Formats: sequence, structure tokens, C-alpha cells
Amino acid sequence: MKKIVKQAKSESVKQKMDIDMTLLSESVKEVALLKYDQFKEYWPQFVKSCLKHGLKADHPSFPIRALKKLLGCIMDDYIDEAADMYPLICGHSQFVPILFSKTDEEKKEEMLSLILTLIKANPSICSSVQVPVYLGAYNATLTKTDQLLFEILFLHETEGSVNLQTFKPLVWGQAAISKFSVLNKSKKANHQTTKTLKVSEILALIQPEKMFQSALNMVSSFSADVESAYYDPRFFLPLFCQLCSPTSFVDKHLKLVESGGLALAFASLSCSDKNIRQMGMVTLNRMYLQLEKARKSLSAEKQVGVHL
Repeated sequence: MKKIVKQAKSESVKQKMDIDMTLLSESVKEVALLKYDQFKEYWPQFVKSCLKHGLKADHPSFPIRALKKLLGCIMDDYIDEAADMYPLICGHSQFVPILFSKTDEEKKEEMLSLILTLIKANPSICSSVQVPVYLGAYNATLTKTDQLLFEILFLHETEGSVNLQTFKPLVWGQAAISKFSVLNKSKKANHQTTKTLKVSEILALIQPEKMFQSALNMVSSFSADVESAYYDPRFFLPLFCQLCSPTSFVDKHLKLVESGGLALAFASLSCSDKNIRQMGMVTLNRMYLQLEKARKSLSAEKQVGVHL
């Protein structure tokens, strides 16, 4: 212990805090501090302090990481704590600015990681209210923060009993913000119907070159360790499946090819993940049926894609 403290004095402040945090975490495990009334009494104050300073602008994100690490040590005992803590995060004045930040990726990652930990501990905290916010911050890529957002949304639907069907077809980024702001205004005005996005309008949100590169660089497996700026096939393949469902009207069929969607569906067949390959085959089948349906309205030159 003395040796560690001595070494910590010569390290940077951040490294010293990491070491202190590790020692504290080990103490919580070994001593079982949760059994002591004094710890239970101080715990709420500790949580509020970590969130207050950790989420504050221009402040290090270490308190958030420290809180998450401690929560990991008492995983089985803080299910009720998750229900109290989640509203404190979502209600913080910096929650939305951090979520949509393009500069402070570290703090955004720490905050999302903490939220994911809370949801895994107590899925009942999931709410449809936050879905538009998460979709607005989501860019559908394989970056670390996008993967965290993807998992958060996935848990909302699979574990949190949130019906994402009401939000589909799912759009992301600025388009999601615009879509749901219009929906909210319609609800307030008691309008029963709202403009539905056309398939071509959704496909227009995709950057074709980025999608083609995502197809050429199809990942073999998915994990937090594998990150890139390419599009995430786990999000786009189900989206293409829905857009090309038998009951869906595709207004501009060639957009399926031009957007890179067809390329991604083909490339997914090379993925080692069985679920991705199966989703890719379903997507290819639905795209083919949609293109076949439009064969008569396509010129001979444009029908080449259907023959392929």
C-alpha cells in the first residue's frame, strides 16, 4: 500500500485518481461496506456529488467513471439505486449537451457507459420518453459511443418493455430530432395524423460512399473493442428489411442500390455472426422482390440490377 501511494505521488493526477479508485473498489469488495450504516448514509451524497461534478461542463469525467466502477462492485445490491439514479442523470442540465457533443467524446462515453450499467441492473427504468433523445444522438456507426447507444436502445426494446415499433422506421441523428419534434407538436395540437417519411427520404439520409466502404470493410464480429467510423449493419439490415417489407411502398427502387443498401446486404453474408448473415439473406430477398415488382417501370438499362 505504501509503495503504491509513493508511486502515485510521481504520476499525473489522473493516474493517481485511477489508482485510488482501484483501491477503494477493492475495499468495498473485501470489507463489504454496504453492511455499514455510515456507508449507506453517505452513499446518496456520494452519488449526487459524482453526477453533479462529473457531468459539469469543462470538468473531468473521472467522477462518472468512479461511480460506475463502484456500482460494479455492488451490482447485486443497487437495483433500487438505479431507479433513483437514472432520473438524476436524465434530468441534469448537461445531459443533452453531453449526449450531442462532438468534442467531449470521453465524457459522453463515460455517461453512456454508466446509463448502460444502470439499465442492465434494472431494465424497468427504461422509458419511451428517452428514445427520441438517444436516436437523435445516434449516428448508426461502429464508434464506441454509437455502440453504447445501440445497446441502450436494444435493451429498451428487449428488456425494458419499450415498444420501438411506434418509432419505426427508425431514423437517426438530426432526422430523428426533426421527426419527433413534429410528432410532439402534432400530439399537442391533437392532430391524429402526421406526415410519414417516404422510403426514398430515409435512404437519402445515408452517405452512399460511407455505406459502400462499410460493405467492403464488413466486420467479422461485434464488440466494444472493435470500433470504426463505418455504418453498423446491426442497425441498417433490420431497417432495410422493414423498408422493403411486402406491405411497404418503395417510391424510388433504385435508391436501394444507389444508397449502398444492396452492397451491405451482400457483404453481410461474409460475416461470421450467424444473425447478421440470416438478416442479410432476408434483406436480399425483400430487396429483390421490391425490385422485381418495379421491373415494368424500369428501363432496360436499369433492370440489369434485378437480373444480377
